Amino acid sequence: MKDADATAEWTPPPMPMIEPDKEGPALRRLVRIGAMTPDEMVRQQGLDPDAHWDAYEKNIKGIRARGITLDIDVAAVSDAGLTQERGGGQKQPADPADDPPADQ
Repeated sequence: MKDADATAEWTPPPMPMIEPDKEGPALRRLVRIGAMTPDEMVRQQGLDPDAHWDAYEKNIKGIRARGITLDIDVAAVSDAGLTQERGGGQKQPADPADDPPADQ
């Protein structure tokens, strides 16, 4: 293997949050405005993004399968705790795979 073919990613240990009630919303804002990617935010917490999102996906699917809706599921609930709706008043499906095909 050539050195040019070698790749590595390093995640430094997380910096402890001194004021989580302020730092958490600040991270959220940075991600929402595009100044930071979700993966960058996860790395700041000292985690591997692929492992984190795999675990997150598994958790959300398990919660949905039980018919539970939590405010952490941004596809289902807004910041205000309200059910997300689409245009026309249709309730957001629990899983995009539940949407009918576009040709119907």
